Amino acid sequence: MCSKLLQSVSAQYDKHLPFVVYRKPKGAIVKAILQKDSQVHYVKDFLETGFVFAPFDSNQQSVLLRMDSVLKANYIPKKKTVIKTEISFGDAIAKKEFHIKLVEKGIAKIRKGDFKKVVLSRQVKTKCIANPV
Repeated sequence: MCSKLLQSVSAQYDKHLPFVVYRKPKGAIVKAILQKDSQVHYVKDFLETGFVFAPFDSNQQSVLLRMDSVLKANYIPKKKTVIKTEISFGDAIAKKEFHIKLVEKGIAKIRKGDFKKVVLSRQVKTKCIANPV
């Protein structure tokens, strides 16, 4: 991956400034979106440009990461590195049931016309001593 992108993301991380780095599945490009300040911005009418973090609870506001700087780099896969981590799933059965209900709620919202698509996710906490960048 391009060293400029990694250096910029590392600098952003060190300054405690917001950023997003992603690659679409099977994509050849890695994108980094960097915001110049630490202010939290909220979506007003979804006409804004940026990266949106939308909560599952529709009563909460969606957070907007402004696209102050956008970097792109070619993704060159390397040999997979395995980092050992400790993952705690807690009460797996209760979390599975909660996730199933969340999926059902998402499907119902799509059928109702509230959403065109929805991305559901779960939070998994890990302990990792390596630099995430």
